[in-house]
Amino acid sequence: MSEKELILLLKEGNHEAFNSLYNLYWKHIYNFCRLYVSKENAEEILQEVFIKIWMGRSHLEVNKNFKGYLFIITRNEIFEWFRKKEISDYQILPLTSVLEDSYNDMEEKISTDDLRDYIDSLIVKLPPQSRTIFNLSRNSHLTNLEIAEKLHISVKAVEAGITRALKILRKNIDMMSVFFMIG
Repeated sequence: MSEKELILLLKEGNHEAFNSLYNLYWKHIYNFCRLYVSKENAEEILQEVFIKIWMGRSHLEVNKNFKGYLFIITRNEIFEWFRKKEISDYQILPLTSVLEDSYNDMEEKISTDDLRDYIDSLIVKLPPQSRTIFNLSRNSHLTNLEIAEKLHISVKAVEAGITRALKILRKNIDMMSVFFMIG
């Protein structure tokens, strides 16, 4: 069944169509969230995104880019999560820049899979310890404490490694968005 057919059924309240769309997109949304928040928070944001899809299903537009719409909702939910945590605007400014540039300007230009491939290529280029820490955190879904114990390093070193990796990823994603805006 096509995405458009699923959206039409979802608009009518069809649970199977909702489940099909969820199964089709949840991993993309979750992986995107994990670039910015912990596993638990990514799961929470993922749930909120699909709750919003279900609650607003009657307003969905069949001929619009559903994947882009999902990422706009996800971006907004990530912002909301940071607001709830009372993280200052100064602290989220780099995230705001990356999210807005990456998805407002690129959502029609590259697919989620292309972005994931690009991010994977950046992860491979990270310094070895940052790459290991980042992969254990984002792909193996280990907590900072579990990573610290596994690598025999401090939790602070894990946090620093994740921060370093995210800084590099954000910078490169931001640079990619500038490239796509020019190109």
